[in-house]
Amino acid sequence: FKGPKVRCDYEIKSTLSLEEIIIKAEQRANQIISEHLDVTDEEVTLEQAQKICSLHRVPDGTTKIRLVKIGKDVITPCQGQHVHNTKEIGGALKIRTYDFINPNTIRLTFAIE
Repeated sequence: FKGPKVRCDYEIKSTLSLEEIIIKAEQRANQIISEHLDVTDEEVTLEQAQKICSLHRVPDGTTKIRLVKIGKDVITPCQGQHVHNTKEIGGALKIRTYDFINPNTIRLTFAIE
């Protein structure tokens, strides 16, 4: 991503405390950055994307979804700008805010320090 912050939604399938979830999410994000992974994107149909990730914020009538892939393990729908490789991110990510979208999904906002 390019810019001062990023927002991601995570489905919670854990018995960890909220504090532990936030710490682990921040650690994982910074691990991904340190691995200098390629960032690519691909446009797929709505049906294909629904099999891969949550689409709760997609506007009605959308038929194509842009999936951003970070390395081989991270895939997320996004229409924003992105770096070509995580080594281009100039710092560490720090979780700034969190909000529950529903009881099983948390939205975390990260900023570059």
